[in-house]
Amino acid sequence: MRKITFILTALVLAVSLILPSCKKKDTKTEDLSPKASFTMTNNGCTGPCIITFANTSTNADAFAWDFGDGETSDQKNPTHQYSAEGTYVVKLTANKGSLSNSTTQNVSIAAPANFISYYARGKFYSFPVLSASRFSGSPRHLTLEGSYPSGLHDITLSHEESSLGFSPGINVTMDKNSLPKNFISLKYIDGKVYSSRNVNADGFLFFQELKFQKDAKLSGKFSGDLVSSAGDTISLSTGKYSLIFKD
Repeated sequence: MRKITFILTALVLAVSLILPSCKKKDTKTEDLSPKASFTMTNNGCTGPCIITFANTSTNADAFAWDFGDGETSDQKNPTHQYSAEGTYVVKLTANKGSLSNSTTQNVSIAAPANFISYYARGKFYSFPVLSASRFSGSPRHLTLEGSYPSGLHDITLSHEESSLGFSPGINVTMDKNSLPKNFISLKYIDGKVYSSRNVNADGFLFFQELKFQKDAKLSGKFSGDLVSSAGDTISLSTGKYSLIFKD
């Protein structure tokens, strides 16, 4: 009887030792796939301005940025300058091998108080108004000048008072047959100077608001073709300007 008891005890002990080793092991593994994330500084700034991006992605060794204005970067922590006002969707894609993950955030750029902007040859340009002059002599006219800091690209808008005066909301004809001080002149990045003074067809400078008084705001739109002295043409579209006098 003692022998049977001993055998049963041994079997129980053996089973108790074997069963734990038969339990299913925990198959959980750490997720090593890339996770895209980033922060930014200077969001909401007045253009033109620079946004700094800090990449906080994990498990990634390569990055692709799309800044929402046609420009891209593969830097880990890039900076980017926005020239025009608006809301831009910034996309970051984090990569590791064949795996990738993307995230987006909005960047908001405020419009400056004083600027001239337009599209030319498929590219957008926006630069600050460097000077604005109101001439009260004869002929009475207004001149706006804007330029990139490099001085390689600048524009001059001039509007002469006609018999209608400076009336808000009128289309002003600008070509070689218009009033002498009605013109747009553009020194483009190709080194050539284009002007409405060389144009047979009409160009337009549209004054939405114009008041000659302290702190008055002047804003408007313009578009049309400009021609160089050699006969080369450049088209300006979606042109806008804004200016607040502080004299």
